[in-house]
Amino acid sequence: AVTHSIARVDGLLSVQGAESPTERAARKRMRERGEDILKELDQLRMSILTGTMTLGQVIDIADVVASQRERVSDPRLTAILDEIDLRAQIEIAKARKALEASH
Repeated sequence: AVTHSIARVDGLLSVQGAESPTERAARKRMRERGEDILKELDQLRMSILTGTMTLGQVIDIADVVASQRERVSDPRLTAILDEIDLRAQIEIAKARKALEASH
């Protein structure tokens, strides 16, 4: 699911056209932000696969998504970021519940 979302984010960022230098600069910044999110997601995916995922990594990706959400105008990309954020928030809630149960 994460790989599919990564591909969709990458595709959406790469096809957004711009005509003016201002729009090109905005698209470049959006692509850089998307690449940051993809990098974080890839690191998280590798951690999940190796069994070394930490709560800090989940919080980091939630923070990256939250910091970028307001800067994204494409509704499809916003929906993908919302999905990533929801999954991260679920993992954070599960970790909190497990921590509370252990005390």
